Amino acid sequence: MSGIPTSDVPVDGGKVIVDARVVITQPAQGTFKAFTAICPHAGCEVTDIVQNVIYCPCHGSTFDASTGARIAGPTPTGLTPLSVTVSGGTISVR
Repeated sequence: MSGIPTSDVPVDGGKVIVDARVVITQPAQGTFKAFTAICPHAGCEVTDIVQNVIYCPCHGSTFDASTGARIAGPTPTGLTPLSVTVSGGTISVR
């Protein structure tokens, strides 16, 4: 997946790409991370990224936006990290 403008991903927040089932975060200015957007607990799609925390709406699991690691909730594991490349103000995820 490619072609996501860096300006679409806020610092301390992120953007869920629904069609690709990917969440892209910017935990610090100019640092971009990507993870699968599917919660390992029950397969729900994560929806919100606020103050560097990714939220799953189904059962309240939360994940670290820098690492994808589980913070709290019933999920047994974190989100799967994906490879990110930034070039010319555009984000690509593999």
